[in-house]
Amino acid sequence: QGLGLKLEFLSHEGTTSVHWETLAKEINTVSFDFRKFFNAKFDIHALAGHDVFIKTWFENNDSFDRWLLASYYIEKFCDTGYICAALKEIKGYTNADIAQALLLTIFDLKDPEAYIEERRDVLAFVRKEGIILSDGVQKKLVEKLIGIAQTHGYPTALRYFSLVTNAEKALLIEWLGKGYIQRDAVKELYPDIYHYLGRTFGVKNAECKWLLSYFDDYKLAKVANSYSPNIEESIGSHNQDTATFYSWYNSFSNTRTLLHSRKDIDVYFWIDGLGFDWVPFIQQIISERNNDNYYLNEVLAARAELPTKTDINKKSLQLLTQQEYLPKSGDLDKYSHITRQYPQYIIDDFTLIRNTINDILNNNPGKKIAIVSDHGLSFLSQFLPGLNLPGLESDHGGRTALAKKPTIDSRYIILDDNKTLCALRHNSLCAKIHEGCGCHGGCTPEEVLVPVFIISSLPNASTWSASIEDFEISASNPVVKFKIKGIPIDQIAMVEYNGIEYQLNGGTGDLYSTPHLPLDASAQTILLKIGDKFHSFNLKLSLGTEEEDLFDF
Repeated sequence: QGLGLKLEFLSHEGTTSVHWETLAKEINTVSFDFRKFFNAKFDIHALAGHDVFIKTWFENNDSFDRWLLASYYIEKFCDTGYICAALKEIKGYTNADIAQALLLTIFDLKDPEAYIEERRDVLAFVRKEGIILSDGVQKKLVEKLIGIAQTHGYPTALRYFSLVTNAEKALLIEWLGKGYIQRDAVKELYPDIYHYLGRTFGVKNAECKWLLSYFDDYKLAKVANSYSPNIEESIGSHNQDTATFYSWYNSFSNTRTLLHSRKDIDVYFWIDGLGFDWVPFIQQIISERNNDNYYLNEVLAARAELPTKTDINKKSLQLLTQQEYLPKSGDLDKYSHITRQYPQYIIDDFTLIRNTINDILNNNPGKKIAIVSDHGLSFLSQFLPGLNLPGLESDHGGRTALAKKPTIDSRYIILDDNKTLCALRHNSLCAKIHEGCGCHGGCTPEEVLVPVFIISSLPNASTWSASIEDFEISASNPVVKFKIKGIPIDQIAMVEYNGIEYQLNGGTGDLYSTPHLPLDASAQTILLKIGDKFHSFNLKLSLGTEEEDLFDF
């Protein structure tokens, strides 16, 4: 005031005497123009855009710089815009302060929908910074999101998610598990869970293709944090007893048998506890690196040896390479035995696998890579009581056990040593698996079946051909069938009908079919899409006709 510099706008919440003292050192009392000083300091001459503001904020970590930035923005542009509303609520100049203001301010505005797009834009910058907010802030955010869902519906509530916090990821997983929202609704918002729940592929044996739908059901049950009727029915049928189990188990070879004659593999990497449920998620991670010349060439399905433990399967995997040891590049197994809260263990495993795959790729450019596993994991045994069978020496939480004189029982198999037992279904042989823990050692498909990923710098040939089986589609059976040859292993056949995408169901040989389609007389074409290529087919719809009333004179 004494110098007549008109800097009153700098006095707002969060201002300290230290800020003023620092500014005073910068002031030339003879000629001082704040605008010129500001533009020179930040090399900014057009601050009006919220994207410029948030980018400049994260490029300048000093509290004094951020004080100037926020103060000037409020003074010049704060008659409109979400940044302005959030800055008026800011309590300090840390990353956590700006993140908290940007996350929560919108819930107190009269017309929050008007600010949705700008909030989404700036929070994308915040998300990249990996800012961790306090439990209190995350709890408040979740309460606000639940409130919107209850008053305006779940689709509206999804518009207010940012995924800056783990609490938001956890809430999305819980909503998916409870069926409040569908998988397609989170494709852009939370791609990790979207791709993890993608359709499983890679089992080629026609008699074992039931495993693909089993793994899809397994993932849904895992996300729902509950045991599902579909899983109960399937495991009861295919693991009913020793004979039914071995009928599908023996249809697969172990990893060493599949790869022993391969001379084209440059390096092998072992991810401990990586099961077949992770196939679509890892496919997506690799596809994100296509521009870096990493391509998924093959996905093979292998079986783990029984009991499905690391010490049993590790030795076989190590014989794959001429190196002194097979590098272990990730350890899902280690964390599965630690009690972790649902759904945090799902979120943590996404991060672990993504980081592991990217590290493998980054360190092996131009090489042909094989990623293998020793066994998978089940997160479903925690939902069922243990059998508490007498006279057993428990191992791996009772998924496997030793018995001196075992008797034949449909609840487990007896290995050739006539003393080792492996649980056939999800009930463990001894005590119940602890809540929040994964397990292995037994005979469920998620413990037994492991993936093999072959990755190289060369893409597969992307040529495929397709024909429609019958273009006449009736309302009584609204399913379109195709014969498709040459689908690349890392791609999934999709169709688009009436503006909505559907994933095709695999059948025998080259046959594929759509789920039941909601037929529309105005939509007479269907688009088959595989990768970045597509083909359109015309349809003839039979929707039924209204019968004439014979008694209407």
